[in-house]
Amino acid sequence: MDTRYDAGHVLAGASRRLVEVCADLRLEVTQPELRGTSMTALHRRWLELGDITAREKITVLNLRHSLSTAMAAARAAGLAHWQPGLNVNTVLADELGTAFGWLAHPVFTALLGEADAA
Repeated sequence: MDTRYDAGHVLAGASRRLVEVCADLRLEVTQPELRGTSMTALHRRWLELGDITAREKITVLNLRHSLSTAMAAARAAGLAHWQPGLNVNTVLADELGTAFGWLAHPVFTALLGEADAA
């Protein structure tokens, strides 16, 4: 699935950046891991300092990206629908449980349920 080319028939907006495709499809994909930092800085903290929280943030960020791409592909193929929206962070928290401490952090849990209330 390449959101630049394969999902146009279900999108209203012109942008094909994944974050904007998700917004168009009412998938909530807020990325709290990158607030106040960059992916490069998170990687550095993980690799140079052994920062477990940085590793967990990178992992959750990558899982969100993969899941949202799969959900956009399923929607484009007519295999999935959600009303009024779907919070990908809630899906990750529900399905991953206690696998990552980051999922229980107040910054992350503050995002849960936002799309469902929209």
